[in-house]
Amino acid sequence: MGIWSLLSAATTLGLISNFGFGSGLIKYTAEAVANQDKANIQLLAGTANISNIFLSLPFVVLFYYVSIFFAKPILANHQLIQFKYILPYCMLALYINNIASTFLALLDGYNNFTKRCIIQILGFVLYGSISITFIAKYNLAAVSYALCFQALGVFIASVYLVFKSGITVSILPLQFDKIVFKRLLNYGMKFQLINVLVFLFDPIIKFFITKNFGLPSTATYELASKLVIQVRTIVVNLLQVMVPHVASLKNISELQLYVAKKINLNTFLSLNTVIAMLFAIPIASFFFTGFFSSSFIVCSLILLVGWFSNMVIAPLYFTCLGLEKLTLLISQHFLISIITISLFVIIGTTLNNNLSFLIPSIALAVGSFFLAIRFSANFSVGVTNTIKKYYLFFILFFAGAFILSIASKISIIFILLALGSILIAWCLLLFKSTEVREFYSYILRSKFSLASLKTKK
Repeated sequence: MGIWSLLSAATTLGLISNFGFGSGLIKYTAEAVANQDKANIQLLAGTANISNIFLSLPFVVLFYYVSIFFAKPILANHQLIQFKYILPYCMLALYINNIASTFLALLDGYNNFTKRCIIQILGFVLYGSISITFIAKYNLAAVSYALCFQALGVFIASVYLVFKSGITVSILPLQFDKIVFKRLLNYGMKFQLINVLVFLFDPIIKFFITKNFGLPSTATYELASKLVIQVRTIVVNLLQVMVPHVASLKNISELQLYVAKKINLNTFLSLNTVIAMLFAIPIASFFFTGFFSSSFIVCSLILLVGWFSNMVIAPLYFTCLGLEKLTLLISQHFLISIITISLFVIIGTTLNNNLSFLIPSIALAVGSFFLAIRFSANFSVGVTNTIKKYYLFFILFFAGAFILSIASKISIIFILLALGSILIAWCLLLFKSTEVREFYSYILRSKFSLASLKTKK
């Protein structure tokens, strides 16, 4: 596990080698589609493709040698031999994925998210199948082989679908344009800076928790944060479709209407997610630890407060990506990092174990509020009322989490149920929203149509 953790860290850091060309390609492809500029799409595809092929290769090689350099003092000789054997396969998979990202981004730019998801799901199935089949014989090497086959499969499938859909006129576009390259690089480097700040957020928290409270507290934080972030990812990933759609909008009135609808609906979905998490956290505690761990439940609940604030403003985040306003997002992430480090340095040692988990939640909440205010001021999008309602709720929920973190004699389950009741009441208020009613109507119509189809059969 230790060797694979290092390999995972090396490949995660190696993602910087794609320069974020894929993220910029999604936005600019959507704009070109809206303007029916087929020639520009070919230039975008070719430029991104050549850039990924030739620019990412030297950086992948560099990450290979850097990874070995840092692994030498950590691993024993027999572990280092295994690490050196597996690492080239991981780097090869990384390089192939970098090239495939061009074609996956083209599918996203054309709003073909279903095809992209199918490709990635089949890739994970291939990866899992090969790993399970050969891990008994080849140990960790089997997983690295599976990564290569997964990357190759995703690459071939994405190239085929892009060409078959008529997005590109050749199987492997190789046109290059200097102006297009500068646009993609400018967008991509800003996007990669955001990724670096996101990547460093978790290690910073773990460093201070380990320093102040030891590895057991860090382990609790690791389990709780993984649980909360994975659930949050399900909600947030639904909004990725906003990037190409926002990029294709032609006037501010369309943008205001679209973002307002997404904010209301996303707030409702986020609240429902939090309600489900309140009842799932004790179950997860029993599953992970074998008993109802008060420390795990408290940590999960406190982190849920912060990441909920992040979920609510997710539509604004993806709108900024679609509008190429990445500087605003960079400012938000710098603010979150500065608040986190400052609070840990100033008051981190004076807090108890549970209260220390409030620091990342406070940083996330302030960063989210900052983005909401700046976004409303810059784009005159009507999110102020929704944000006010949300932060009134947030204060109540935060107060509950604070009480939970210091009141050891109060039943944790009782407080969870009380907070759940508050959330349910809040959802009933939000149900008055037109977008939420339309959402429920859509679900009911879908169920009715499916039931009718089964009846006819």
